[in-house]
Amino acid sequence: MLKPFAIPEDRYAVVITWSPKFKMWLPLLLGGPDFNHLFKGIRIHMGNTAKDTAGCILVGRNQIVGQLLESRKWLYELKQKIVEAKNRGEAVWLTIK
Repeated sequence: MLKPFAIPEDRYAVVITWSPKFKMWLPLLLGGPDFNHLFKGIRIHMGNTAKDTAGCILVGRNQIVGQLLESRKWLYELKQKIVEAKNRGEAVWLTIK
């Protein structure tokens, strides 16, 4: 069975967990059992082009078509916001449309 390439439209819980692949703490999308099985390990991480991802979400400044800039900076900022929300006892959600 082929895996779909796009993350399905839905609302996903976001947590930060250790990524063995990247060897750092990164945001991870959590969905229902089907999503977690089919899309195991969908993370938000740094990268500059489509070559830097196999279906995960990249963050950065989109100033050049097909390329993200300052990805490391924006990942840091996003992780800080997620940690702050979690420390306040708030859930963090990401909606894919």
